[in-house]
Amino acid sequence: MTLCKHFGFPDYFITFTCNPKWPELIRFCGERNLRVEDRPEIICKIFKMKLDSLKLDLTKRNILGKTSTCKQILICF
Repeated sequence: MTLCKHFGFPDYFITFTCNPKWPELIRFCGERNLRVEDRPEIICKIFKMKLDSLKLDLTKRNILGKTSTCKQILICF
C-alpha cells in the first residue's frame, strides 16, 4: 500500500502460472517414462527458471517499458 501511495497505482498486474504441458516438462518426463506430477521438484525448477526469465524481460530488457517503482519486481506467493 505504501508503494501505491508513493508511486501511484500500477499499470499492469501480471499473473504467472505453471503449465504442466510446457515442452520442457513433457520432454523431461517423456524421456524417463514419468508423469509430470511424479516430479514436483522439476516442475518447481522449470517454473523458477521461466519466472526469472520473465523478471529479466520486464526489468532489464524493458519489454513493457522502463520500470519506475523499483529495480526488482516484488513477487508474492
